[in-house]
Amino acid sequence: MSAKKHILIAEDEKRTQLSLALILKGAGYTVTTVEDGAEAFETIKESYGTENRPDLLLTDIKMPGISGLDLAGLLKKTDVSIPVVAMTGFGNKETVVRLLKSGCRDYIEKPFSGEELLECIETVFHDIERENAGKSNGGVGFGNNETVSARDIRTYKLNLERLSEQFESAVDIYHKLVEVSPEDYDIPFAWENRPLADLGGDFIGIESGRDGYDILVADVAGHDLGSSFHTILIKAFFEENARKANDGPTLFYLLNRHLRESEKNERMITALFLRIDLKAMTGDIVTAGHPPLIHFSGGPDGERRSLSTNGMVLGIYDQVEFESLKFELDPGDRLFLYTDGVTGVSRLDTSDERMKLLSDHGLERILASHRSLPLAEMVSRAWSDVLAFCDAKPNDDMLLAGIEIPGKRPPGVSGEGKKR
Repeated sequence: MSAKKHILIAEDEKRTQLSLALILKGAGYTVTTVEDGAEAFETIKESYGTENRPDLLLTDIKMPGISGLDLAGLLKKTDVSIPVVAMTGFGNKETVVRLLKSGCRDYIEKPFSGEELLECIETVFHDIERENAGKSNGGVGFGNNETVSARDIRTYKLNLERLSEQFESAVDIYHKLVEVSPEDYDIPFAWENRPLADLGGDFIGIESGRDGYDILVADVAGHDLGSSFHTILIKAFFEENARKANDGPTLFYLLNRHLRESEKNERMITALFLRIDLKAMTGDIVTAGHPPLIHFSGGPDGERRSLSTNGMVLGIYDQVEFESLKFELDPGDRLFLYTDGVTGVSRLDTSDERMKLLSDHGLERILASHRSLPLAEMVSRAWSDVLAFCDAKPNDDMLLAGIEIPGKRPPGVSGEGKKR
């Protein structure tokens, strides 16, 4: 089917345009590329009724001038019949509704793989063939309309609306449970996160203790209700661990045992536990298959290093082992924790047409380039650089957090371990 089909790509970002063209040409499609909606409309209009007419338009939503959304509406308004597949971002329900009303045949949510793109396009062509076959046979292509009553349709819609309301409620609860407010703590703390979907699997928690703070970063596999349930479970275990003043290995042993005993657990979890003792001026880390902690020594010219320990991922093995690493801290030191969604972002290297990963070392370099800035601004600028590296098209949940060691024991950290 694909060898006879001509696809027009409307995408203003050159690297993305090239990647899409390579994927589609590799699958046997004929491909034409344009950089904006106006050029796409002119290409379709000029070729309409000729053998060179595109069989499908693949368009980005955000483009200068005429956007993908406007383009779909313009084609519908001028009665130009061409199936449209739009590329849009996660979670934008309003845009999806407008797309479908504007005549889009289907849409694909970013980020997507080459396999997902090809499957979407093949499905569109397959459905069109079924419809055309149904029309030629005097049918409707998708079953018999007489078997579907208006009452049936209303029932399905009501059930969908009820489930949608429940899902939105779950999203609100999830975000409230995993939200951290840096202003609640006397230690300088800043963080950024970006779930891939409405419900994510990345977690950041900070709890005050007798002589400092416990910080936990965890990454649950998946981006659905199941991963969010595990995220809430991690929060509950972390808070109880802090209340009992247990160490990192104890937290991970207990959490892993609960996960293994639970019949509903099918998730792998990586995590990093950090205990900051502001009285002894030491840090203590324990990792469970998680990316390392980045430690910047105080001052703009201080040393930077990655710190990690041997530790097994959680939720997979009955028998697990964890090691801890204690290290010295000085006033002005900065510590950075993150999930692999940050260092796993990629972009196409046009010099050799290979995908290039940011990597742990790449993140270190980005952070170092903003080291002279205040902590919150340093985290914010580094975050922007990471998103720019992948053209704001990550492929996983992302989380980056930074902590700065104060010059003296904060007044909010008392022997009772309370916040301010």
